[in-house]
Amino acid sequence: MSVQADVGEMMGPTQATVGGKVSVLGQGIGDRGGRQVGDRVAALKMKVGRDADVDPHRLDIAREAIGADVELFVDANGRYTRKQALALAAEFADRDVRWFEEPVSSDDRAGLRLIRDRAPFGMDVTAGEYGYVLPYFRDMLAPARSTASGPTPLRRHHCLPARWSPR
Repeated sequence: MSVQADVGEMMGPTQATVGGKVSVLGQGIGDRGGRQVGDRVAALKMKVGRDADVDPHRLDIAREAIGADVELFVDANGRYTRKQALALAAEFADRDVRWFEEPVSSDDRAGLRLIRDRAPFGMDVTAGEYGYVLPYFRDMLAPARSTASGPTPLRRHHCLPARWSPR
């Protein structure tokens, strides 16, 4: 589904600038609204993962529409295999993608770590939006099993009780 409207008009000026990020779910970023989005936000997040062969082309269209000054983020919702995610991370980096969310399933902690360790410099690999219990976050923070390595600001600020520290 494609939205054929100015994001700023749809959301209003206050919401359009909160955090400086806009999430675009549809395919219509290449329409006339693309540059207007780029004039109002610092980053744009796109859904990818339906077709690994087409996703780089969609990012080309988005990058052209929003310009070089807007950060481009992608969210694959765990739809890629490990090999696809590694190959696409390199292709996405060529398009200046800085955030690769859930390239493989959040349940594939080893795969997330692999992608994170091998992703191009400057690309953050993220996951964890589906977590809702402390053991899930304990596992995500455990250096040997997760996408994180070593102490994090979350642990340093004691957001997780000591009893949930990685063993």
